[in-house]
Amino acid sequence: MEHQFIKLLLETGENRQALGTIQDAVAHENTQQRVIPGTVAKEAMKIEDSWLMQLLQYYNRDQPSPKVHLLRTKQQTSQSTPLTSFADTYKYALLDGRRVISKAYARKNSAASSLIQIRWHGPKDNEPEPYTGEVQMIFQHQQDGFANTENTLLARIAWLIPSPDTPLRGTEHLWDDFPELGVETWLLDQYAPSGDTNFPPNILPLASIHCQAARGIITYTKPPLWLSTTMDRYPTSFAAYNLGTGVAMAP
Repeated sequence: MEHQFIKLLLETGENRQALGTIQDAVAHENTQQRVIPGTVAKEAMKIEDSWLMQLLQYYNRDQPSPKVHLLRTKQQTSQSTPLTSFADTYKYALLDGRRVISKAYARKNSAASSLIQIRWHGPKDNEPEPYTGEVQMIFQHQQDGFANTENTLLARIAWLIPSPDTPLRGTEHLWDDFPELGVETWLLDQYAPSGDTNFPPNILPLASIHCQAARGIITYTKPPLWLSTTMDRYPTSFAAYNLGTGVAMAP
């Protein structure tokens, strides 16, 4: 295992994003926090309208009556407060030692480090099911009437749409007998409409994310498909690699 880890370090020498993940894994060993903020991209950024509506749904979800309202709306009560229209955005954050990058700030707009999976109990699900999405933005949003919002990292997520097709003929799915691999197929370049109740909410605490995911394109099918797999079997904590007692962490 030692030589595999050294090989990983050497191969990432010219890849800043991958090398950053290795460095973050080292830093993560010194804390018990599951989520750690990364670099601030913009402070007090004005929030666009579609984002505001998603935030409104986030704060009012599971409330007996609305607790926040838009400044321009007349649908407000004496118990609700105006929705703050500014947020601090982040280029990335650490989740279990692995760097999750806001797609808005990713190199070449790549979603490679923005893909995540959560387990969510939807309206048609008998038990929590895996849903995969792209983290469009990581941010902090301070809102009156809610405790500790200034210390909570949120993620704005675009959800992938499941495909009934598979890379094989018909509906046969090679990975049905291996659910631990978490392999799923998705419609290529398509996302669930904002606020669709058949999918998880578009804004969630970053800590509610189960793990990151990896994705590729199946090009020989008609139409082409996205294919993803979960990455919860690949921890970044050095303790998981069982390198032995002779390996010590640098201070």
